[in-house]
Amino acid sequence: MKRKLLLILILIISFGSLGYAKENIEEENIKQVIKQYFDLKYSSYVEGEYKDISHLLDMTVEGNQYEVEFLKYKIDAMNYRKEYSFEKYPLNIYFNKIDINGNKAEVYINVEDDGVRGHIYPVFLGWGQHEIIMIKKEGKWIIQNDLYTDLLGHKSNKKLKDVEDLRRDYKKRLDKFMGNNIKQLETDEIVIFHIPYDKYPYDNNRAVQYLADYTENRNTMFYAAPNDCTNFASQVIWYGFGGINDYAQRKKRMTSEWYAGSGGGSIKWESVEKLWEYLLEPKVDGPNGVTKPSKDYLKPGDLIQFDWRSTDYTPHGIFDHSVIMYNSSMVGYHGANGTGKFAYYKDLADSSYDIRYMKLTYYHKPL
Repeated sequence: MKRKLLLILILIISFGSLGYAKENIEEENIKQVIKQYFDLKYSSYVEGEYKDISHLLDMTVEGNQYEVEFLKYKIDAMNYRKEYSFEKYPLNIYFNKIDINGNKAEVYINVEDDGVRGHIYPVFLGWGQHEIIMIKKEGKWIIQNDLYTDLLGHKSNKKLKDVEDLRRDYKKRLDKFMGNNIKQLETDEIVIFHIPYDKYPYDNNRAVQYLADYTENRNTMFYAAPNDCTNFASQVIWYGFGGINDYAQRKKRMTSEWYAGSGGGSIKWESVEKLWEYLLEPKVDGPNGVTKPSKDYLKPGDLIQFDWRSTDYTPHGIFDHSVIMYNSSMVGYHGANGTGKFAYYKDLADSSYDIRYMKLTYYHKPL
Protein backbone atom coordinates (compact mmCIF):
# COMPACT_ATOMS: atom_id res chain seq x y z
CA MET A 1 0.00 0.00 0.00
CA LYS A 2 2.79 2.38 0.92
CA ARG A 3 4.55 1.58 -2.35
CA LYS A 4 1.41 2.43 -4.33
CA LEU A 5 1.01 5.76 -2.54
CA LEU A 6 4.67 6.55 -3.11
CA LEU A 7 4.32 5.71 -6.82
CA ILE A 8 1.25 7.94 -7.14
CA LEU A 9 3.08 10.78 -5.39
CA ILE A 10 6.07 10.39 -7.73
CA LEU A 11 3.77 10.47 -10.77
CA ILE A 12 2.01 13.61 -9.51
CA ILE A 13 5.33 15.37 -8.94
CA SER A 14 6.61 14.24 -12.33
CA PHE A 15 3.56 15.54 -14.21
CA GLY A 16 3.77 18.81 -12.28
CA SER A 17 7.43 19.17 -13.16
CA LEU A 18 6.71 18.45 -16.82
CA GLY A 19 3.98 21.11 -16.84
CA TYR A 20 6.29 23.64 -15.19
CA ALA A 21 9.09 22.82 -17.63
CA LYS A 22 6.73 23.23 -20.59
CA GLU A 23 5.60 26.62 -19.29
CA ASN A 24 9.22 27.68 -18.88
CA ILE A 25 9.92 26.69 -22.49
CA GLU A 26 6.91 28.71 -23.68
CA GLU A 27 8.07 31.74 -21.70
CA GLU A 28 11.55 31.49 -23.18
CA ASN A 29 10.10 31.24 -26.69
CA ILE A 30 8.00 34.36 -26.05
CA LYS A 31 11.02 36.24 -24.72
CA GLN A 32 13.09 35.30 -27.76
CA VAL A 33 10.42 36.59 -30.16
CA ILE A 34 10.17 39.92 -28.35
CA LYS A 35 13.95 40.33 -28.11
CA GLN A 36 14.33 39.52 -31.81
CA TYR A 37 11.60 42.02 -32.69
CA PHE A 38 13.39 44.90 -30.94
CA ASP A 39 16.82 43.79 -32.12
CA LEU A 40 15.77 43.73 -35.79
CA LYS A 41 14.28 47.22 -35.52
CA TYR A 42 17.41 48.52 -33.83
CA SER A 43 19.72 46.80 -36.35
CA SER A 44 17.73 48.29 -39.24
CA TYR A 45 18.33 51.75 -37.79
CA VAL A 46 22.03 51.23 -37.15
CA GLU A 47 22.83 49.55 -40.48
CA GLY A 48 20.53 51.65 -42.65
CA GLU A 49 18.95 48.53 -44.14
CA TYR A 50 15.45 47.21 -43.49
CA LYS A 51 15.39 43.95 -41.54
CA ASP A 52 12.16 42.01 -41.98
CA ILE A 53 10.03 41.93 -38.82
CA SER A 54 6.77 40.82 -40.41
CA HIS A 55 7.31 37.12 -39.56
CA LEU A 56 7.24 38.07 -35.87
CA LEU A 57 3.94 39.93 -36.17
CA ASP A 58 0.28 39.18 -36.78
CA MET A 59 0.05 41.12 -40.03
CA THR A 60 -3.76 41.15 -40.00
CA VAL A 61 -3.51 43.85 -37.30
CA GLU A 62 -3.22 47.46 -38.55
CA GLY A 63 -0.83 48.43 -35.77
CA ASN A 64 1.63 45.79 -36.95
CA GLN A 65 1.28 46.88 -40.57
CA TYR A 66 2.15 50.36 -39.28
CA GLU A 67 5.28 49.03 -37.52
CA VAL A 68 6.57 47.46 -40.76
CA GLU A 69 5.81 50.45 -42.98
CA PHE A 70 7.11 52.99 -40.46
CA LEU A 71 10.41 51.13 -40.17
CA LYS A 72 10.73 51.05 -43.97
CA TYR A 73 9.97 54.77 -44.10
CA LYS A 74 12.63 55.55 -41.49
CA ILE A 75 15.27 53.60 -43.40
CA ASP A 76 14.31 55.20 -46.73
CA ALA A 77 14.57 58.69 -45.23
CA MET A 78 17.88 57.92 -43.54
CA ASN A 79 19.41 56.50 -46.70
CA TYR A 80 18.30 59.47 -48.75
CA ARG A 81 20.09 61.79 -46.35
CA LYS A 82 22.96 59.32 -45.93
CA GLU A 83 22.39 59.26 -42.18
CA TYR A 84 23.07 55.71 -41.18
CA SER A 85 26.43 55.58 -39.38
CA PHE A 86 25.32 54.95 -35.80
CA GLU A 87 26.62 52.91 -32.93
CA LYS A 88 24.60 50.05 -31.49
CA TYR A 89 24.51 50.02 -27.70
CA PRO A 90 23.04 47.48 -25.27
CA LEU A 91 19.25 47.52 -25.20
CA ASN A 92 17.70 46.46 -21.90
CA ILE A 93 14.36 44.65 -21.98
CA TYR A 94 12.95 43.84 -18.56
CA PHE A 95 10.19 41.22 -18.44
CA ASN A 96 7.88 42.15 -15.59
CA LYS A 97 5.11 39.62 -16.20
CA ILE A 98 4.26 36.82 -18.63
CA ASP A 99 0.73 35.45 -18.32
CA ILE A 100 0.11 32.48 -20.65
CA ASN A 101 -3.43 31.24 -21.23
CA GLY A 102 -3.51 28.53 -23.89
CA ASN A 103 -2.53 30.04 -27.24
CA LYS A 104 -2.59 33.60 -25.95
CA ALA A 105 -0.23 35.47 -23.65
CA GLU A 106 -0.01 38.91 -22.06
CA VAL A 107 3.51 40.20 -21.57
CA TYR A 108 4.52 43.32 -19.66
CA ILE A 109 8.00 44.70 -20.30
CA ASN A 110 10.07 47.84 -19.85
CA VAL A 111 12.44 48.97 -22.60
CA GLU A 112 15.40 51.03 -21.40
CA ASP A 113 18.81 52.18 -22.58
CA ASP A 114 22.08 51.28 -20.88
CA GLY A 115 22.13 54.46 -18.79
CA VAL A 116 25.46 55.66 -20.20
CA ARG A 117 25.57 59.38 -20.91
CA GLY A 118 26.14 60.09 -24.59
CA HIS A 119 24.74 56.76 -25.80
CA ILE A 120 21.92 57.69 -28.17
CA TYR A 121 19.12 55.32 -29.16
CA PRO A 122 16.34 55.65 -31.75
CA VAL A 123 13.15 57.02 -30.21
CA PHE A 124 10.87 54.76 -32.26
CA LEU A 125 11.96 51.69 -30.27
CA GLY A 126 9.41 52.87 -27.73
CA TRP A 127 10.97 53.76 -24.39
CA GLY A 128 8.83 52.95 -21.40
CA GLN A 129 6.30 50.28 -20.52
CA HIS A 130 4.92 47.91 -23.15
CA GLU A 131 1.90 45.66 -22.89
CA ILE A 132 2.41 43.03 -25.58
CA ILE A 133 -0.32 40.59 -26.61
CA MET A 134 1.08 37.37 -28.08
CA ILE A 135 -0.77 34.60 -29.93
CA LYS A 136 0.39 31.16 -30.97
CA LYS A 137 -0.15 30.26 -34.63
CA GLU A 138 1.03 27.04 -36.22
CA GLY A 139 3.13 26.31 -33.16
CA LYS A 140 4.91 29.69 -33.15
CA TRP A 141 4.41 32.73 -30.93
CA ILE A 142 3.89 36.04 -32.74
CA ILE A 143 3.07 39.57 -31.59
CA GLN A 144 -0.57 40.51 -32.04
CA ASN A 145 -0.38 43.93 -30.42
CA ASP A 146 2.28 46.12 -28.84
CA LEU A 147 0.84 48.92 -26.71
CA TYR A 148 3.20 51.24 -24.90
CA THR A 149 3.33 54.44 -22.92
CA ASP A 150 6.32 56.62 -23.80
CA LEU A 151 8.40 58.85 -21.52
CA LEU A 152 6.10 61.79 -22.21
CA GLY A 153 3.12 59.79 -20.95
CA HIS A 154 1.64 59.36 -24.44
CA LYS A 155 -0.16 56.16 -25.41
CA SER A 156 0.84 54.57 -28.70
CA ASN A 157 -1.67 55.14 -31.48
CA LYS A 158 -0.51 53.31 -34.60
CA LYS A 159 -2.51 53.92 -37.76
CA LEU A 160 -1.29 52.92 -41.20
CA LYS A 161 -2.49 56.24 -42.63
CA ASP A 162 0.03 58.04 -40.41
CA VAL A 163 2.93 56.49 -42.33
CA GLU A 164 1.40 57.58 -45.63
CA ASP A 165 1.09 61.10 -44.23
CA LEU A 166 4.70 60.99 -43.05
CA ARG A 167 5.96 60.02 -46.49
CA ARG A 168 3.88 62.71 -48.19
CA ASP A 169 4.90 65.43 -45.71
CA TYR A 170 8.55 64.44 -45.90
CA LYS A 171 8.48 64.68 -49.69
CA LYS A 172 6.76 68.06 -49.44
CA ARG A 173 9.43 69.38 -47.04
CA LEU A 174 12.16 67.96 -49.26
CA ASP A 175 10.73 69.53 -52.41
CA LYS A 176 10.38 72.86 -50.61
CA PHE A 177 13.98 72.69 -49.39
CA MET A 178 15.36 71.75 -52.80
CA GLY A 179 13.34 74.42 -54.58
CA ASN A 180 13.88 77.25 -52.13
CA ASN A 181 16.50 79.50 -53.70
CA ILE A 182 15.27 82.67 -52.05
CA LYS A 183 17.71 84.10 -49.54
CA GLN A 184 15.86 85.26 -46.45
CA LEU A 185 16.98 88.45 -44.79
CA GLU A 186 16.49 88.34 -41.05
CA THR A 187 17.24 90.47 -38.03
CA ASP A 188 17.49 89.48 -34.39
CA GLU A 189 15.51 92.49 -33.19
CA ILE A 190 12.57 93.96 -35.05
CA VAL A 191 10.91 95.88 -32.20
CA ILE A 192 12.03 99.37 -31.13
CA PHE A 193 11.40 100.10 -27.46
CA HIS A 194 10.86 103.57 -26.08
CA ILE A 195 11.67 102.61 -22.48
CA PRO A 196 15.41 102.51 -21.71
CA TYR A 197 16.64 99.04 -20.78
CA ASP A 198 19.76 96.94 -20.47
CA LYS A 199 20.06 93.81 -22.54
CA TYR A 200 22.00 90.69 -21.60
CA PRO A 201 22.91 88.36 -24.48
CA TYR A 202 21.99 84.69 -24.36
CA ASP A 203 24.99 82.53 -23.49
CA ASN A 204 24.54 79.39 -25.61
CA ASN A 205 27.54 77.67 -24.04
CA ARG A 206 26.11 78.18 -20.57
CA ALA A 207 22.76 76.79 -21.71
CA VAL A 208 24.41 73.70 -23.18
CA GLN A 209 26.30 73.13 -19.93
CA TYR A 210 23.01 73.13 -18.00
CA LEU A 211 21.55 70.76 -20.58
CA ALA A 212 24.49 68.39 -20.17
CA ASP A 213 24.29 68.50 -16.37
CA TYR A 214 20.55 68.10 -15.86
CA THR A 215 18.98 66.29 -18.81
CA GLU A 216 19.51 62.83 -17.35
CA ASN A 217 19.81 63.93 -13.71
CA ARG A 218 17.21 66.60 -13.05
CA ASN A 219 17.90 69.70 -10.96
CA THR A 220 15.95 69.13 -7.73
CA MET A 221 15.81 72.87 -7.15
CA PHE A 222 12.88 72.77 -9.57
CA TYR A 223 9.72 70.70 -9.46
CA ALA A 224 9.12 67.84 -11.90
CA ALA A 225 5.93 68.32 -13.92
CA PRO A 226 3.80 65.40 -15.19
CA ASN A 227 4.75 66.59 -18.69
CA ASP A 228 8.09 68.17 -17.95
CA CYS A 229 9.50 69.15 -21.35
CA THR A 230 8.80 72.90 -21.26
CA ASN A 231 9.55 73.25 -17.56
CA PHE A 232 13.02 71.90 -18.36
CA ALA A 233 13.39 73.98 -21.54
CA SER A 234 12.63 77.10 -19.50
CA GLN A 235 15.29 76.10 -16.97
CA VAL A 236 17.90 75.86 -19.73
CA ILE A 237 16.85 79.21 -21.20
CA TRP A 238 16.83 80.81 -17.73
CA TYR A 239 20.36 79.58 -17.06
CA GLY A 240 21.55 80.65 -20.52
CA PHE A 241 20.33 84.17 -19.76
CA GLY A 242 22.32 84.27 -16.52
CA GLY A 243 20.12 82.48 -13.98
CA ILE A 244 21.88 81.50 -10.75
CA ASN A 245 21.67 77.85 -9.76
CA ASP A 246 20.91 78.62 -6.13
CA TYR A 247 17.39 78.49 -4.70
CA ALA A 248 17.66 81.74 -2.77
CA GLN A 249 18.97 83.59 -5.84
CA ARG A 250 17.03 81.76 -8.55
CA LYS A 251 14.73 84.72 -9.25
CA LYS A 252 17.53 86.51 -11.07
CA ARG A 253 16.51 86.32 -14.73
CA MET A 254 12.94 85.34 -13.82
CA THR A 255 9.96 87.68 -14.11
CA SER A 256 6.52 88.01 -12.54
CA GLU A 257 5.12 86.10 -15.54
CA TRP A 258 7.92 83.59 -16.10
CA TYR A 259 9.14 81.83 -12.97
CA ALA A 260 9.45 78.46 -11.21
CA GLY A 261 10.74 76.78 -8.07
CA SER A 262 10.36 73.56 -6.12
CA GLY A 263 6.60 74.01 -5.77
CA GLY A 264 5.68 74.68 -9.39
CA GLY A 265 5.91 77.29 -12.11
CA SER A 266 3.92 79.85 -14.06
CA ILE A 267 1.99 78.87 -17.17
CA LYS A 268 4.42 80.80 -19.38
CA TRP A 269 7.25 78.80 -17.84
CA GLU A 270 5.76 75.35 -18.30
CA SER A 271 3.33 75.52 -21.26
CA VAL A 272 4.66 74.75 -24.75
CA GLU A 273 2.46 77.31 -26.50
CA LYS A 274 2.65 79.98 -23.78
CA LEU A 275 6.45 79.88 -23.54
CA TRP A 276 6.75 80.38 -27.30
CA GLU A 277 4.33 83.32 -27.24
CA TYR A 278 6.06 84.87 -24.24
CA LEU A 279 9.53 84.75 -25.79
CA LEU A 280 8.20 86.55 -28.88
CA GLU A 281 6.19 89.21 -27.03
CA PRO A 282 7.65 92.75 -27.16
CA LYS A 283 8.91 93.41 -23.64
CA VAL A 284 11.46 95.44 -21.70
CA ASP A 285 11.66 92.96 -18.82
CA GLY A 286 12.31 89.33 -19.63
CA PRO A 287 13.74 86.82 -22.13
CA ASN A 288 13.44 87.25 -25.87
CA GLY A 289 13.85 85.15 -28.96
CA VAL A 290 13.30 85.27 -32.71
CA THR A 291 11.88 82.60 -34.98
CA LYS A 292 14.06 80.97 -37.60
CA PRO A 293 13.11 78.95 -40.69
CA SER A 294 15.13 75.83 -39.86
CA LYS A 295 17.52 74.18 -37.42
CA ASP A 296 20.45 75.36 -39.54
CA TYR A 297 19.93 78.89 -38.20
CA LEU A 298 20.19 77.80 -34.56
CA LYS A 299 23.06 77.15 -32.19
CA PRO A 300 23.29 74.53 -29.44
CA GLY A 301 21.23 75.85 -26.55
CA ASP A 302 18.43 77.21 -28.74
CA LEU A 303 14.78 76.10 -28.65
CA ILE A 304 12.86 73.71 -30.93
CA GLN A 305 9.20 72.75 -30.59
CA PHE A 306 7.25 69.90 -32.19
CA ASP A 307 3.65 69.26 -33.07
CA TRP A 308 3.49 65.47 -32.64
CA ARG A 309 1.58 63.38 -35.14
CA SER A 310 1.89 60.15 -33.12
CA THR A 311 -0.36 61.13 -30.22
CA ASP A 312 -3.81 62.43 -29.43
CA TYR A 313 -2.35 64.42 -26.51
CA THR A 314 -3.15 67.72 -28.22
CA PRO A 315 -5.01 68.49 -31.47
CA HIS A 316 -3.05 68.92 -34.68
CA GLY A 317 -1.90 72.53 -34.97
CA ILE A 318 -1.07 72.93 -31.28
CA PHE A 319 2.56 72.32 -30.41
CA ASP A 320 3.10 69.91 -27.54
CA HIS A 321 6.84 69.25 -27.07
CA SER A 322 9.86 71.47 -26.34
CA VAL A 323 13.50 70.43 -26.71
CA ILE A 324 16.86 72.20 -26.58
CA MET A 325 19.58 71.71 -29.18
CA TYR A 326 22.58 69.89 -27.71
CA ASN A 327 24.71 69.81 -30.86
CA SER A 328 24.14 69.77 -34.61
CA SER A 329 22.39 66.39 -34.57
CA MET A 330 21.16 65.87 -31.00
CA VAL A 331 18.65 67.44 -28.63
CA GLY A 332 17.95 67.09 -24.92
CA TYR A 333 14.57 67.13 -23.22
CA HIS A 334 12.55 65.97 -20.25
CA GLY A 335 9.54 63.69 -20.43
CA ALA A 336 7.09 62.60 -17.77
CA ASN A 337 7.94 63.63 -14.20
CA GLY A 338 11.44 64.88 -14.95
CA THR A 339 12.67 61.81 -16.85
CA GLY A 340 15.34 63.10 -19.23
CA LYS A 341 16.73 61.87 -22.54
CA PHE A 342 19.11 62.84 -25.31
CA ALA A 343 17.88 61.94 -28.79
CA TYR A 344 18.68 62.47 -32.44
CA TYR A 345 16.81 65.47 -33.78
CA LYS A 346 15.83 63.64 -36.96
CA ASP A 347 14.02 60.92 -35.00
CA LEU A 348 11.73 63.49 -33.45
CA ALA A 349 11.40 65.52 -36.65
CA ASP A 350 10.24 62.55 -38.72
CA SER A 351 7.37 61.89 -36.30
CA SER A 352 6.01 65.44 -36.27
CA TYR A 353 3.30 67.31 -38.13
CA ASP A 354 5.23 70.53 -37.84
CA ILE A 355 8.38 71.97 -36.26
CA ARG A 356 9.32 75.49 -35.26
CA TYR A 357 12.66 76.99 -34.34
CA MET A 358 13.70 79.84 -32.07
CA LYS A 359 17.02 81.55 -31.55
CA LEU A 360 17.32 83.03 -28.06
CA THR A 361 18.68 86.58 -28.17
CA TYR A 362 18.62 88.97 -25.20
CA TYR A 363 17.21 89.30 -21.71
CA HIS A 364 15.88 92.85 -21.32
CA LYS A 365 15.94 94.63 -17.98
CA PRO A 366 14.58 98.18 -17.41
CA LEU A 367 17.15 100.74 -16.27
